[in-house]
Amino acid sequence: MSLGIKKHPESSPIKSEPTLRECSNMYNLITSFEHSQQCRAFGFNASNTIWVLGYGFEILVCQKENETLRVDQILQGHTSCVTNILYSNKEDMFVSTGSWNDNVIVWTRDLDERWNKQYLIYKEGQTREFEVVQLILNENEDELIGVMDYNFIIIWRKTPQNQWVNSQIIPISQNELAQIHQVSYDMQFYKIIIITQNSQVQILAKNQQDLWKKRQSINLKAIKGKKQYNIDNDSLVIQGLKGEQLLFNFNRENELYEENQRGVSQTLNQLFDMNSQISQSQEICALKKNKLLQILKKDTKNLYQQIQTIQFEQNFFYQFSKNGQYLITWDYSKLIQIWKYKSD
Repeated sequence: MSLGIKKHPESSPIKSEPTLRECSNMYNLITSFEHSQQCRAFGFNASNTIWVLGYGFEILVCQKENETLRVDQILQGHTSCVTNILYSNKEDMFVSTGSWNDNVIVWTRDLDERWNKQYLIYKEGQTREFEVVQLILNENEDELIGVMDYNFIIIWRKTPQNQWVNSQIIPISQNELAQIHQVSYDMQFYKIIIITQNSQVQILAKNQQDLWKKRQSINLKAIKGKKQYNIDNDSLVIQGLKGEQLLFNFNRENELYEENQRGVSQTLNQLFDMNSQISQSQEICALKKNKLLQILKKDTKNLYQQIQTIQFEQNFFYQFSKNGQYLITWDYSKLIQIWKYKSD
């Protein structure tokens, strides 16, 4: 089964405007096709040969051949629209979630190229509904964080038998004022860093039993934390809602973060200001503003420069391939667009 791919029509309401300074380095629209069901999530394997697309409650697994997509399998298991797809960097495996009170599913491909699913358990005997708002894989891809309902996180771990089990449930917030704002690993995956809406930074580290426990809590008295970014293995920056920044250095003697007054780089300021999605290669960055998608690329000075703006007439969703070579978009005109980066 092949998707009905057609050349991009001239009359399409989608417009792409390159900047004058770098008009030759941009994403060119190569194909488009109708996609009648909501497509809010996309995934790619490392070689760009397998593309996974949300299709309402279903998932389409596609083989990419030249510039066309062939649907190999249609996967079912969700009871609501698929909202998140997280594809492995190492194997034929991805994780998907649906919207409110839906399943977290791990999909793995066997030797016969069939996709098998495992439903991940949130909490035994749960009595209320939960929403999975974020999924994060560690570098070894044997640990998965699920951010649940902005109030707690679940840690799943992969067993030697390649089964995922619920390892920990860690409550973070008890009320709306203290809900989770951001969760991430540090650069070495030794710590989990959590920012909450009430300006708390919680640092989790593993104890001798290999369980995540709270190691430090930082009260951001000066600013209301908006997001954090790791400069390197030993530095952490918190930016506030008004652009204020606090720098923390990791003290290896007491294993705690301590505030520092040193300034931050111009590149880091850019990342904060854009509130953007960055490709895995970190060479390409995009900022979604209403119905506009602004695309930026690192220059020779390691700073992001805008190379292109794409305007949509409907609300849209997008995702870069892992190497940033492709961009895929879907909007409420029910059209998927595939864009390919062309350099000089």
